[in-house]
Amino acid sequence: MIQFVNPDSILNLKHLLFAIKQSFYAKNNQLLAARDFEVDLLMRISITDQIQEALKFSGITPKNQFYILVAVGNKSNLKLIEKWIIDNHDYSSDIIIDNYKNLSKIHKINFKKLNKLNIELDLLSYSAVKLTSKFSNPS
Repeated sequence: MIQFVNPDSILNLKHLLFAIKQSFYAKNNQLLAARDFEVDLLMRISITDQIQEALKFSGITPKNQFYILVAVGNKSNLKLIEKWIIDNHDYSSDIIIDNYKNLSKIHKINFKKLNKLNIELDLLSYSAVKLTSKFSNPS
């Protein structure tokens, strides 16, 4: 499973890893919020239950100069992906993501009341609650 992600949609690396773990757990337990793991991942990163919003917010477009490649799979497949990237692309494995100010505006989190750790926990908790509530309250 491979997904390209807009780095501006990620709070920090922990946010990305948490979303990957959530989606992987959901896939293994048949709880995906979307039909595909890749779309579910974008929805969890974006903290939305709307596919269009997730694609717009966390997906990439031709305008993106940078993107993050998320790959989940067995070791041999991941090695093939790594080799293909090394052979065909200029890349950096140095990931420094700190989008607290940008995402606090988008998700309407008051920066003055919460420190970074609380914002991170609030966003992740909100993400989990919002997406799981979809299963408890059928439309």
